[in-house]
Amino acid sequence: MKRKNVSTQLIKEYISEALLLLMVNKNYNDISISEITKKAGVNRSTYYRNFASKEAVLKFSLENILFSYISEFKDSKYTDSKNYLNIIFCHFYRYKSQLLLIQRNGLSYLLLEVVNAYFEKTLCDQISNQKEKFRIYYHAGGIYNFLLLWMDNSMQESPPEITEIAISLFPKDYIPLLMPYIKPFRKQT
Repeated sequence: MKRKNVSTQLIKEYISEALLLLMVNKNYNDISISEITKKAGVNRSTYYRNFASKEAVLKFSLENILFSYISEFKDSKYTDSKNYLNIIFCHFYRYKSQLLLIQRNGLSYLLLEVVNAYFEKTLCDQISNQKEKFRIYYHAGGIYNFLLLWMDNSMQESPPEITEIAISLFPKDYIPLLMPYIKPFRKQT
């Protein structure tokens, strides 16, 4: 079934969903553009109008996960570092199957590329202090590596369990570096 009169966003979602569905039963490297377009119900020209590569398709999917996290985080009622981390882990846990497919195919590095691109585009323009930029990237890299280790363990731990592990590693008065940049930090009263 070919899709007509559909928005660019929807087309991209169809293509990314098709690739992820194909990855359930087939190695990423063995999936052809023709298979993706057939599964998505779009022409090859539509695919290439929207994406330069299969990696770009996966980055689009990961960007959607990240942007939905940012939106959820901005709307949340976090009160402390533990709640901050729990929001992260709960959100990414909802995308467990997609993340594990990407990880199983050796493409987890795309998540870090997406996160770094987000920071470059949104936060680093607001920050002129180079030391602060290093701190943000250091913090984001730590969370990324924590997510990688969790994925290596097939995300067996629940979000509250993995939050407890993470929070046990932080100093008592630790405030995550990114919270002030995403939403003003509210201390518990």
